[in-house]
Amino acid sequence: RARSYVRQGLNFSIDGSDYTFVTNGRVGDVAAAIMYDETLRFLNANLLSDPTTGELAESECQKLESQVSGRLRKKLVGNDRGRQHCAALAFSVDRGADYQGTGQVTGQTRIVPRRPATDFSLSVGFAPTLSGNVPVSS
Repeated sequence: RARSYVRQGLNFSIDGSDYTFVTNGRVGDVAAAIMYDETLRFLNANLLSDPTTGELAESECQKLESQVSGRLRKKLVGNDRGRQHCAALAFSVDRGADYQGTGQVTGQTRIVPRRPATDFSLSVGFAPTLSGNVPVSS
């Protein structure tokens, strides 16, 4: 698992700051660790290849994607101790590679990160009641 692991990445920074990518790095570290652990279960497994193309069989691709995506979603998109770490993610196994000849499976994870709120625009107004639409004066 060669990577720079970030222990505390909950920093807020302005665009262009050296710390902009710290939180994304922390989420990426977790994703890399989960992908490593889940794909390790399939290492040296006798996976099926498509007999006509030599590519990894579609059923095997879907099995890998389901296994890895499930763990990634549970940890990063689900409620992990009260926090959703990213907006969305997708893991996919690359199709079209010569699996029969190489025995190598490649894939990728795409993560939609959280975004810090950088601006609020709020209005204050007076109304006779709080029911219905509240008229707002700018």
